[in-house]
Order: sequence, then C-alpha cells, then structure tokens
Amino acid sequence: MGISTFTEEFVSPVPAQKLFKALALDNDKLLPQLIPQAIKSIETIQGDGGSGPQLKHLKQRIDGIDKEKMTFSYTFIEGDALIDKVESISHEIKIILKTL
Repeated sequence: MGISTFTEEFVSPVPAQKLFKALALDNDKLLPQLIPQAIKSIETIQGDGGSGPQLKHLKQRIDGIDKEKMTFSYTFIEGDALIDKVESISHEIKIILKTL
C-alpha cells in the first residue's frame, strides 16, 4: 500500500463559510443539479452527510466533518475512481479564510 499526498491552494470570491457549506454539507443536493451530465444522483448510505472524471459508480465514506474548523474528509471505497488498482482514495479538505 502506498501513500501519496497532493496539496492545492486557490483563492475563491465565495466567502469561506458559504464555500464550506456548498462543498461539505450540501454537495449531495448541489452536484447533481450543477453537473447532471456527470452525476445522476448522490445517496448517503452511511455517515453524516457530506468533480472530476465522469464515473458510472462511486461509493464514498464520509470520515469526518468539522463545521467550526471548516474541514471535511472522505474516502472513495468502491467504484470506477479506484480503477481496480488501489484499495481506497482518501481526501481531506480544509477551507481557510484569508484576508488580503
């Protein structure tokens, strides 16, 4: 099993609290509306809620959501994203408010 880390930083005109709400708390409702050609539906089957390549099937586990720290983490545990070569893919997202 190998571990790879990728970090990316970007500036958004959307306020940090609103961006966190959209990405971590409301993504199951928003993503099928925003990109219906790529995501037909999202159903949470375990966990407490919470684009890229077009996938026919993807199962992810919500590992944690911290509203105060604006962090959330999730793991792809089954589906096309794993390409039958990796066991899982974990993500941790942290929204940071920066003043310019």
